[in-house]
Amino acid sequence: MLGERGLRRGGGLTGALSTTARAAIELLGGPRAELIRECEADPCTRLYVDASHRRTRRWCDMRGCGNRAKAAAFRARAGA
Repeated sequence: MLGERGLRRGGGLTGALSTTARAAIELLGGPRAELIRECEADPCTRLYVDASHRRTRRWCDMRGCGNRAKAAAFRARAGA
């Protein structure tokens, strides 16, 4: 059932773990496995699928990790 914040399913913890495990197996064993990357932001350790056009994505999320990294680079260049 699609809820306001995403997909909702019944079944409790066992069902959730089963769904997560099945999705992980499909991803890791499928054709998109070679697109899995680790975020370059320190100390982030999140994994993501790089579906960008040139496969050059560096951060798990541009609003969080990417923004912090770019802001830090700007401050370093500006001498702040």
